Amino acid sequence: MAEEFLSNADANIPPIDPPIDPPADRPKKRDRREAVRIIVVGSDPGITNIVYTLFLKEFAEIYEWSDPLPEPNTGKLMRVVTKYVNLE
Repeated sequence: MAEEFLSNADANIPPIDPPIDPPADRPKKRDRREAVRIIVVGSDPGITNIVYTLFLKEFAEIYEWSDPLPEPNTGKLMRVVTKYVNLE
């Protein structure tokens, strides 16, 4: 009974070609990115000024920066942002 619903219309559809593989001699592109950290050290108003200035210059979103942390060597505050640099 199920064969009644089958038709031969699909018989004329050509088979799907297999996906094309890249040539074997072509080197694969590797992701050569490096994480670089930018640290701003100073007073809370000074750090905030730099973070907002870099935001206006479209360098980093404000949420990308860490919360203010004590800088271990001087006891001042610091904020950190990580950016990724393409090394190619």
